[in-house]
Amino acid sequence: MINFSAKNIRNMKYTFPLILLISLSFALTRAQNEGSHFTNLYFTVSGRNLPSNGNPYLLIYHVHDDSSTNLGKTLGVKDNPNPEWNKVFKAKYFHGENVQNQRLFVQVKGLQNTANVFVELSSYMESGQNLSIPLTGEYSGSSLILQGTTPFYFSLQVNNIPATDFNWWGVRTGLSDPYINCYFFSASDPWDAQRSKFHETTVVRNVHDASWWDQPIEYLNYVKGKGQKFLLEVMDHDHMSKDDFLGEAIIDVDEFVRHEAILITPLLNTPKIGQAGQNITLTVKWEGWAQLTEP
Repeated sequence: MINFSAKNIRNMKYTFPLILLISLSFALTRAQNEGSHFTNLYFTVSGRNLPSNGNPYLLIYHVHDDSSTNLGKTLGVKDNPNPEWNKVFKAKYFHGENVQNQRLFVQVKGLQNTANVFVELSSYMESGQNLSIPLTGEYSGSSLILQGTTPFYFSLQVNNIPATDFNWWGVRTGLSDPYINCYFFSASDPWDAQRSKFHETTVVRNVHDASWWDQPIEYLNYVKGKGQKFLLEVMDHDHMSKDDFLGEAIIDVDEFVRHEAILITPLLNTPKIGQAGQNITLTVKWEGWAQLTEP
């Protein structure tokens, strides 16, 4: 069993046979911490032309001086040569003359053999922050792509929801108990796209109108110009059977970010409930870019 101490991780580059070369693409958020200037780096990883019979996943560590921090791991993506690991990783890059030995150690596991990556963060900061990783040896022709992301916040409100709570005899017992599932995708057709769920709001009980203004949603995966869209699915919580679908809205994320304002849109594919001509509307409110300061 390998001990992932900072010392052992540093020595791995001399003992592991497969080392990958990296250049990195990071989006940056700066912060001040009691005089120590650091930059928060956010990024996701995807694969290209990996072995199609594997179940690859990633483990990433941040190595700083004599300590190492586990930044987390992705889920496996089975039997897909072009996996998209949507987990956003966050790493600190400290600035200053006395700051040295800041690296990432990346493991690609779930293949026949583990691939290991060492990343000097100072080199990535100077490289234009554009990461492309060609794999070598038995994985020659495959690659990993690290893509920087820029987090932001938004909040939601739904209006004009029809009453949906009825008992077994069809007698109305209340209004609606709405909540919203939030997905993102990067394709022209949401039903053909690989949708990724990133948030679910709380349930608001017995209302015609529901607001989550006081519960801003953090979206970590934003990349400008990648054709990202939100699929916002409004549901009604049901105590007696499965939850009811009330409608959905598709939001162009680039356009929403460009305007940094409030977007009001009718829901699509709403079922025939309530009064004829009743339109449920969804409001998406821009809350600002993430400016994270850590103690």
